[in-house]
Amino acid sequence: MNSPQALKNMLQELEANTRLRVGLWAIVAILLLYASLVLNDVREELETEFLRLNEKVRDVSSVSAQRSWLIQADESRVLKMQAESSLWSSRSEGLAQATFQTWVDQQLSGVHVKNVRTSMLPVEEKTGIIDLWEVSLRIQGEAEPAELQRLLFKMESLDKVTIIETLKIYNDRRKAFDLTATAWFRKTP
Repeated sequence: MNSPQALKNMLQELEANTRLRVGLWAIVAILLLYASLVLNDVREELETEFLRLNEKVRDVSSVSAQRSWLIQADESRVLKMQAESSLWSSRSEGLAQATFQTWVDQQLSGVHVKNVRTSMLPVEEKTGIIDLWEVSLRIQGEAEPAELQRLLFKMESLDKVTIIETLKIYNDRRKAFDLTATAWFRKTP
C-alpha cells in the first residue's frame, strides 16, 4: 500500500469515527497541558535564578559603594605584610630546624649555662592563609637565675615570632632548667 492511499484511508476513518476524533483531540489537549506545565517549571527556575543573581549583584554593589571597605582592605594588607615580616622564613623543614638551632646556639653562647643539651622536637605543619612550620626546640641545662634571666631576655627580644612555651626551673643545688622554645617559619619558594 502506498502512502497517499494510506493517508486517504486514515482521513476517511477519522471522519467516520467520532470516538477516534475525540480521542485524538484529547491526546493533543493532554500534550499541550503537559508542555505548558513544563514551560511553567522552567520559567519558575529561571525567575528564581534571576532573583538570586539580582540579590548578589545588589550586595556586591552596596559593598563596593562603601569606601570604608577599601580602606579596611588596605589596612588588612599592611597588617598581613607586617605579620609575615615578623615570621621566620625557610625553604624546607630541615633548613627551618637548622636555622632555629643555630639561632638558639648563638643565644646560648653569650650566657653561662652548664651541661646544656638541646633537642629538636617534631615539626608541625600549619596550613591556612599562610602555610607555616612550627619548629620547637627543647633546651636543658644548669644556670644561675641571673644567667637564665639573660637567656630568656635575649630569646624574647628578637623581632621574629619566637615564644617560650614551657619553662621548668628546678630549685636544687644544680639550679637546672628545662625550656621549650617555638618559632614559626613561613614557607618560601
